[in-house]
Parts: sequence; structure tokens; C-alpha cells
Amino acid sequence: MYTTYKGTMLVDKILVGKNLENFSFRSETIYNAEGVRMFGNVNSGEFFRKTEKEIHKKWGDEVNALLIRIYMDKSYVDRSGAIKIWPCYMGIGNFTTEVNASINALYFVGFCPMMDLTDAQLNVDFKKAGITAIENLKEANKMLRKYIENEYIRAVIQPIIHTSINGPVLLAVGAGENLVIKKFMPVFERYICK
Repeated sequence: MYTTYKGTMLVDKILVGKNLENFSFRSETIYNAEGVRMFGNVNSGEFFRKTEKEIHKKWGDEVNALLIRIYMDKSYVDRSGAIKIWPCYMGIGNFTTEVNASINALYFVGFCPMMDLTDAQLNVDFKKAGITAIENLKEANKMLRKYIENEYIRAVIQPIIHTSINGPVLLAVGAGENLVIKKFMPVFERYICK
């Protein structure tokens, strides 16, 4: 028995298109008139094709790949650059390139925590902990910041992992008379951090 999920982006007819033309369910290989392979939307790429093949092998041909993207971009919100925020967004890779270029194709998740300490301030605490060599201080600082980022990402993706832990999920895609219910396996396609 399945529970059907309705993601707001997947039932938005502006994003998916009136006839689902902006959403890719399957991979496709495109060639130009000279027989040269072309790449367009994400479903024409090798990652989509290989991922889809693995999903079909494990879960059957009726299961589609749902490519999930995470975007994070540190931003300064004051003129001096002293105040920074780190917004996190999620998007669906199955949309066309044009849709994915739109801000409407991103869902705001929250802000990644940032340490409000300078390297010098952290170094004082590291020295108290016995980390004293300069290369160790730099590496410890870098590792701590990366750890905080990774823990945040883990918290963001945990509900998606939990939802699909037992296999594919049913998702509603489209709107009105073009709404379809399909099986999907969520896959994290990319993590973009600036």
C-alpha cells in the first residue's frame, strides 16, 4: 500500500506545463540531423540515464527517477559584508532547463547555520583543546565549518530519505485533467554550494 504525496512544485501547472511538457519522466537520447548526440534537458544526460537504469533494475520499469537538487549560496545582507546569511533551496531536476532557470522552480528550505566566529576566535578555542600547530588550526577550522554544513544538509534531506526508505513513493504530477500518479524514487542529483 502506498501513500500518495503531492509536492507543490509537482502540481503547479505553470511549472509542469498544461500537458506535462515541462517535466521529464524518462531519459531520452537526442541526436541532431548529422547523427551527433545532443544534450538538452537533464533527462538527456548520462546521469539521468544511468540512474534510471539502476532504479529500473532494483524497483522495476514503472518507477521513475525524481532528481532532487540542493542549492545553497552565502549572501551578504549589509554594505560592509559583516552580516551573512546562507539560504538553502531545493529543486527538482526533472523540469526542463527553462523551468529550472526560474526562481519559481526552487523551494526555500531554511538557512544553514553559520559560525559567527572569526578564524582568530576559533583558534583560541582550538588551542585550549590542544590543537596548536598552524596547519592543524586551519584544518580544524575548515573541518568544523564543513561539519556544521553537512549536519544541516543531513537534517534537510532526512525526511526525503525516510519517506523513500522502503522503496518508491507515489507522487502526483500535473494539474487538473492532466494530473497523473506515478511511482518515483527520489535521488539526490546535485548539491550546489557557493
